[in-house]
Amino acid sequence: MSRPPKIAILMPCFNEEQMLQHTFKVMSSYLSGLINQNLIASTSFMAMVDDGSKDNSWVQIKEEAASNGNVELRGISFSRNFGHQNAVFAGLQYFKDQADVIISLDIDLQDDITVIEEMVKKHISGCDIV
Repeated sequence: MSRPPKIAILMPCFNEEQMLQHTFKVMSSYLSGLINQNLIASTSFMAMVDDGSKDNSWVQIKEEAASNGNVELRGISFSRNFGHQNAVFAGLQYFKDQADVIISLDIDLQDDITVIEEMVKKHISGCDIV
């Protein structure tokens, strides 16, 4: 059996301090489950791009990254707001050599995160773009 892929969940954020703790908890738990199933590598991580937030989003990201939780959190911060698509693009460029697969996800978790498992399985079966 080949090794499971190292996944980065890329989440751009702008003024999301009210949502971040919930997102950290939910995504860490979900990714831990995928790691425990040996579906993704234990070195998989969350990657957040702070798009020039004016609130405490970046402070929370740095604190969570330093807490050594179940799943590693990495982050980058913009000096000002450049927009959602630019944050996604910058995250893809910055993290592209740090993971086998990058999945972009909105930080508010309004999309069904359980499709990540299906996406990973599709990748493992040979799909390059899912």
